[in-house]
Amino acid sequence: MKTEKSDAITVTQLNSRAKHLLETNFSNFWIQGEISGITQSSLGHYYFTLKDDKSQVSCALFKHQAKKSQFDLKEGEEVQLSGKVTLYEPRGHYQIIVDKIEPKGLGQLYIEYIRLKEKLEKLGYFDLKHKKSIPFFPKKIGVITSASGAALRDILTTLKRRMSQIGIVIYPVMVQGKDSAVQIANAINLANNRDEVDILIVARGGGSLEDLWSFNEEIVVESIYQSKIPVVSGVGHETDFTLTDFVADLRAPTPTGAAELVSPNKEDLLKELNSYLYRIQQILLNRYNEASQRLDLLARLLIKPSQILNGKKQGLTHYHVLLKNEISEKLNYYHLKLQRYILSLQKNRPEIGELKKELQYIKNSLLHEWQMLIHTKKSTLTTFSQLIEAVSPKKMQERGYSIVTDINGNVVSSSRKLKNNQRLKINFIDGQTKVIVDSQLDLFN
Repeated sequence: MKTEKSDAITVTQLNSRAKHLLETNFSNFWIQGEISGITQSSLGHYYFTLKDDKSQVSCALFKHQAKKSQFDLKEGEEVQLSGKVTLYEPRGHYQIIVDKIEPKGLGQLYIEYIRLKEKLEKLGYFDLKHKKSIPFFPKKIGVITSASGAALRDILTTLKRRMSQIGIVIYPVMVQGKDSAVQIANAINLANNRDEVDILIVARGGGSLEDLWSFNEEIVVESIYQSKIPVVSGVGHETDFTLTDFVADLRAPTPTGAAELVSPNKEDLLKELNSYLYRIQQILLNRYNEASQRLDLLARLLIKPSQILNGKKQGLTHYHVLLKNEISEKLNYYHLKLQRYILSLQKNRPEIGELKKELQYIKNSLLHEWQMLIHTKKSTLTTFSQLIEAVSPKKMQERGYSIVTDINGNVVSSSRKLKNNQRLKINFIDGQTKVIVDSQLDLFN
């Protein structure tokens, strides 16, 4: 554009026209180069320089577009990107607004990955509502991977270390190359038809997008989606993402991580079990202590027949001592009296015969009195014992009576203390039952 001196334009006009020309002629084009000087703003936008051995250009990758890139930008990485050229008018600085970006060399393979991902996502293959729960303690685990790969060794080592009791079924497949995707899909279908495992691990070690491509094939994704057995994807490293990661019921960062996610750690289980056992022991101990306290309380409230008999025995012993002392005193008295009689006999012998008769009479009387007293006390004690035993709680229950208590074990002695819907316990001779008060009947009204 050529102008005369009189038609000179301003800097703003120049930048505006340049911006229009750039945006009109350079939109939706692809460019390749090396990333340099990456920065990220607080809003999540990326700014970097794209350069080759002679030139460079500024680029901006906004947050919403960065999320679609599926890989992390790295300093010095060769990339291909598409976008449009624009110019920042206040500074006269032009830059590329990036629409798509991918590592250089992926080309059609990466485009196919994005196409398949978007297609399957629209079909709902990745929806959370389709995810199946992972069993906490599987009895048998199926492993779909190469029989000679490091992934299988890592999985077997991890499962043996964490829970060696879990059974393992290996479905050997090719994990790379021609027909590998078909083998993986067939192995998933075979495991479902046999129904011999509780969970499946689909795994392989890390690699490039091309190396991992079998796990992006639609036939594999379809098999995982249709699987009735929960599937865990353990493909590649933590930074690798395949379509099996999105469709699987659980994604693991590595094959080892997959083995850890599907197997409980026996050491953790033992610790948890010991914790539960300790809690149960404490609960049982507390209940035992509470029951013991209640039993002691009831024992203090209820006088046993044996305790009553012991009291009567103590009383009988007391009377026995008193009687013995009384007899001893009388014997001493009559002994002294006898001595006086002997002295009197020495003076008056004719009275000896009469005194002998009187002495024998006294002796017989004392013996009879002693026997009668013992018999009377024994009869009284037997009667008391029979009466007490007859009215003991046990005997009363044997005759059909029962003891009613509230849920705390307190004896209920009157219906007037009850309330409707109150819970009670009825204690029979051979057991206990729980009841609820429905209504009350006052016998005295």
